[in-house]
Amino acid sequence: MSESTNQTIGQKFRNAVKEFQSVFNGSETVILRKDSNAYQSKLSKLISDFVSIQIVVDRLSLFSDNETIDEINTNYIPFANTNYYLGVLYMNFLLDEKHSNIDLQDDKLLHKMKNISIAKNKFLHFLNQLQGFGQNVLNANQNSRLNSFKETFNPTFDEIVSFNNNPTLKRAEKISNYKLEKELNGKLEILFEYYDKYNDNNDDDDILKNFDEEIVKNIFIDQLRLNSIHSFSNLELIVMEIQVLSNRPEQKIQPIKPQDPRKNDNSKENDYGYTPKLESLPFKDKKHRDLISKQGRVLQPFTITSNKQELRNKVFGTGQVLPSMSVEEYLDYELANGKMMKEEVKDAPKGSEDEDSDNIDSDEELEKRLWDDWKDENPKGSGNMGANLG
Repeated sequence: MSESTNQTIGQKFRNAVKEFQSVFNGSETVILRKDSNAYQSKLSKLISDFVSIQIVVDRLSLFSDNETIDEINTNYIPFANTNYYLGVLYMNFLLDEKHSNIDLQDDKLLHKMKNISIAKNKFLHFLNQLQGFGQNVLNANQNSRLNSFKETFNPTFDEIVSFNNNPTLKRAEKISNYKLEKELNGKLEILFEYYDKYNDNNDDDDILKNFDEEIVKNIFIDQLRLNSIHSFSNLELIVMEIQVLSNRPEQKIQPIKPQDPRKNDNSKENDYGYTPKLESLPFKDKKHRDLISKQGRVLQPFTITSNKQELRNKVFGTGQVLPSMSVEEYLDYELANGKMMKEEVKDAPKGSEDEDSDNIDSDEELEKRLWDDWKDENPKGSGNMGANLG
């Protein structure tokens, strides 16, 4: 873009539009990331150019409230798109307009809410200006949407997004806008070429000079219609993004505290506060290990106890509880305390060496012996024989 201070307002405008098309429709949209400093610096330069152009347009009063599009000079009509260009630029702008040299790595959404609010205002000014041009620019549906806003430059989310709740009519509107947009893009190819090939050092290379003024005027009006379709679509995106950003949790920036001059990396021990470094234990070859430093810091874990021998046994022991008596000793202990009973020996085997021959027989054995003696004294049948004698 030429930096000559002798440019006319028309030359400056065409150079700005040429750069605008290069950023949003050219190869730079693929090469540069939108959140890169290079891309944002281009937007910042274009915003500055279009703002200065808008100031001149307002100062010269190129557009009057009581003038229709047919009464406006053909060469003035392209300047009506200035607010639309600013709206698109602010939609994609991530920096602060007054301090555009801020690094994006801090918070890329820090100024987003402010910028899209400005973009919303620019699109509404653009659409209301087109509505003032008469019925030849905006269609009936677009005029109805603008008239439904209670506050002209501050419509609500529902007024913009939910204007038509009928799904059938909304779908038909989108199809109609798509067809119209495709038709207008075809008609405006010559205008896009006009801006791409423009060179402020050679005004003779003006392809629009070969057309009749009425045809050129219709081309400029078609451009306004195309940008009006884009403006309504961008307004819907903006109000939805505002709603998302308004619910975004606030990010608190932690202030950087000045470093304590008493702290330095060369010191062997930091005795004044928290340190992420591991604390080193005293050397093993020291006879007396310090448990607490002079500043009260614990150097190694310790336990206060009165039973040193018990701790010594735990330290130098096996780490397990070992048995303190044999199995035989344990059984004797259990028997002595009545926790176990001796098993009675029944039916000891005959011929045992420990058997005592003088032991008294049991009652059962004695009864058996008496029975055997009685049978010997009273043989079988002896009683009947005595009864039959005689």
